[in-house]
Amino acid sequence: MRKRCVIILLLLFIPILGVTRMINLSHLDFLRTSFDIDGKMCYGWYVYSKPSPDNLKYIKVEANGEGASCVDDVARVAILYSMLLKLEPENATYITRLKEALNFILSLQDEDGDLYNFVSKDGKINRFGVTSRKSGGWWAARGFWAITEAMRFFKTKDEDYYSKLKKSSYSLYNVLKSNLRHGLLHGYSDMSSIFLLGLSNLYSVTGDEDISSTASMVANAIIRCRSTIGPFSDYFSTKPDEGEWHGWGSRQMQALAVAGRVFKQPEWIRAAERCALNFTSFLILGFGPIYSFNPSVISYPKIAYAMEPIVSGYTELYRATNDKGYAILAAMAASWFLGNNELKEPMYDLKTGRGYDGLEKDYMNKDSGAESTVCSLIALADVLELPKEYSNYLKLRSIEAFIPRVLEAELMNPGLGELNVEGAGSAGGKAMASLSDDELLKQKLALKKGGYSVYCIFDGSRADGHLYYLLHHNKGNIEVRNEKKRMVKLLNVSIDKDGKYTFVIKYRGRGEISIDQVLVVPNTIWRIFRMDKTGIAFIYGNDVDLSAFTSGNIETLWKRNKVTIKRFILNPKVVEQAKERKGIVMKRAETLGETKDFSILDISSFFNNDGIASFKHPRYGNFDNHSGIYGATYPLEELQNCMNENGSLEVDNIPFILKGLEGHMKNNIALQGEKICLPKGRYSYIYFLGSSEHGSFKVPVTFEYSDGSKQTDDLGFSDWCQGPQLGEKIACKMPYRYDSNGSRQSITCYLFTQTLKLASKKELITILLPRKNTMHIFAITLRKSTEGKRLHIEENK
Repeated sequence: MRKRCVIILLLLFIPILGVTRMINLSHLDFLRTSFDIDGKMCYGWYVYSKPSPDNLKYIKVEANGEGASCVDDVARVAILYSMLLKLEPENATYITRLKEALNFILSLQDEDGDLYNFVSKDGKINRFGVTSRKSGGWWAARGFWAITEAMRFFKTKDEDYYSKLKKSSYSLYNVLKSNLRHGLLHGYSDMSSIFLLGLSNLYSVTGDEDISSTASMVANAIIRCRSTIGPFSDYFSTKPDEGEWHGWGSRQMQALAVAGRVFKQPEWIRAAERCALNFTSFLILGFGPIYSFNPSVISYPKIAYAMEPIVSGYTELYRATNDKGYAILAAMAASWFLGNNELKEPMYDLKTGRGYDGLEKDYMNKDSGAESTVCSLIALADVLELPKEYSNYLKLRSIEAFIPRVLEAELMNPGLGELNVEGAGSAGGKAMASLSDDELLKQKLALKKGGYSVYCIFDGSRADGHLYYLLHHNKGNIEVRNEKKRMVKLLNVSIDKDGKYTFVIKYRGRGEISIDQVLVVPNTIWRIFRMDKTGIAFIYGNDVDLSAFTSGNIETLWKRNKVTIKRFILNPKVVEQAKERKGIVMKRAETLGETKDFSILDISSFFNNDGIASFKHPRYGNFDNHSGIYGATYPLEELQNCMNENGSLEVDNIPFILKGLEGHMKNNIALQGEKICLPKGRYSYIYFLGSSEHGSFKVPVTFEYSDGSKQTDDLGFSDWCQGPQLGEKIACKMPYRYDSNGSRQSITCYLFTQTLKLASKKELITILLPRKNTMHIFAITLRKSTEGKRLHIEENK
């Protein structure tokens, strides 16, 4: 009887999980909300949701000035459910959700066929906002794609509903076709790729030859946008004859693969393959799903909406060619969502079904709205539609890589001079270092043996002179005279042995030149992944010696043009080395001050961040901008108001001493796995003074005792611009902060104290801090143990 009940429970649970345990629709259902649109009850999905201040739940959030739900995101939901119905065609819940999403889209379609985008939480249509008004653009194209994708399902399931969708799709088709400019929707190839996907769907269910001729015009116009800039080749620029590319919405590879298959046009498929082999593979291997380039490489944020079109592009190429390499690449790219990324953070939570917005340089944005959640689910559903053996590649985790370097000029060393930085609030194309006559920048590089190409991105519109460069005995110069921002190749260089080399770039001439970035690109880039005990090598360029990773046979799984994928048994030592913590800063902390009850630590030797600025120099400091030179900071004068006359900060009679307050100095630890060795002593409590930025965080901190035992507890700090959410006490409340430009912002900010209990009878010898550099510690104080004193007296006796 008990076994029978278990079976029944399992059968009840299967529909909730859907086609596989990887497809968790819980958070998507949380975002689903009813809206009264023009007197008709519809269901939409909230565009944004953010974690609550205590991080225990998520809160649905309306887009400021836009609305609560939009066609752009609800269309994605419809596409997802159409995909899931290919896997489970009789799933009643999927059919219901698909109709709900489609009905929302139809409710925002005007009489002329065009679509509005946003509705507010009270159901009012936003008819005039720039991201919502009728334009025959992004949301019209995406609504068209969603409707035509669903038509294929309802054609044999519900004739009346199919007819309704067909009428709507042709109205949209006419609107979109009227907005073509030289074959491109509003002149943009990325927007046109979405239109082309809808055209392929509509033709496949109607066979209308007018659709075919329009698709041919659009596809060929997209192909004419084929571009090359610096190390990036065979990508489709946003507009013809322009170098710009951005990750979000760039479905050209996917659309050409689908259209080539549907309309039987092999040259369109070949164009998609050229992009896949020469651009997309180089991109995801070397840079990841960057935000954009034009020509500056904007590396962050890396968003779900940039990776999902890559996954979908590879899967559609597999369907068009039946070439297994594209299926492997699709799963390899989709593994990014499950934690195979530079921060090793899952961008999709299997337990909750949340898809997170994106990765910044040092932290993950945990906002989880419809776009990021649906993109995560679509990417996984795409891979799950492939033959089962390919889903195993979702387990890939990177353990070693040899990839390009992006050097931000404003972060390079100016030598003896002082760096003149423009727009220093952020890096990645927004901040540049200006060089006048005889000024230079230099950077030490750890380079492996092999060949490299070096590119420079600069603005020479105010320059009249020469740019000189040097790397490992290779030198040269280029003339720069009144040139707009562009990318140029400086040199090819061959490094004969592994080592550290100095790259130098110098300007000589009149006026000044603004240097943005330097790209150092190996001629062969590669990445080694582990998949259980198996190693997978992904190589772009020439062959690579893999003997350091295996002593067994190496199998070439796939090779096309410059792309090679190899498989081998991974050396267990390599796996262990990859698991080890690297670059731990381990130093001894001296005692800064002693009282009867407390030992105040001097942790200044660990300081790596300047988070405090004064009214005299409000721009100095950078507490929270991980990509730039300057960021927001605490105001020194307000912090000093919280201190006593002795210069210490006391909270509940617990003394803290802050250091590094005298000008532009480091004054806190942005946690990077530091190991603090302590003076001998027994302590009952440890007190941390600190805060977090870009969210509130709780992470493990480990204490090691002289007897070899260890204690691990969670240390939590709330965001510095929120009140205490994680059990802290307020150490100092400040009514404003300084922004990256040195302006006073009327944003209340806080410093907090957090308390952890220690093993008072044991001698504490080290503190191991976690790797979480969005958490900061300004001071540490220990409470002396009275039990420890008694034990010490007895030992002396």
